[in-house]
Amino acid sequence: MSDKFAVAGAALSGALFVIYWAVTAGERETSQIWVLLMLLIGSAGATYGRLERWGRLTALWSATTALAILGVLSILSIGLPVLVAAVLCGISAVRALPSLMARR
Repeated sequence: MSDKFAVAGAALSGALFVIYWAVTAGERETSQIWVLLMLLIGSAGATYGRLERWGRLTALWSATTALAILGVLSILSIGLPVLVAAVLCGISAVRALPSLMARR
C-alpha cells in the first residue's frame, strides 16, 4: 500500500531538485551541492517511506529532517515549497506510527 502524503512529498522534492539544478545550470552558476544533496535525501527517503517495509519510519523522519533544515535555511528563495514537502513527509511519518505499534 502506498502512502499518498509520502508520494506527494517525494514528487515535490524531486521536482524541486530538477528545477533547482536547471535554474542554476541555466544561469551558468555552480549548484550548491549541499542543497542538491538535501533534496535528494528528502526525495529518496519519501520514496522509500511510501512502502510498507522495514526502515520506513527511519526513512520518513530522515526525509522530514533534511527537508525541514533545507527549507528553513533557504526560506528566502525556495524554502516554502521545501517546507511543504517536509510537512507532507512528517504527516506520512506520523501516520506510520500506529501501524508500526500494532505489529509489536
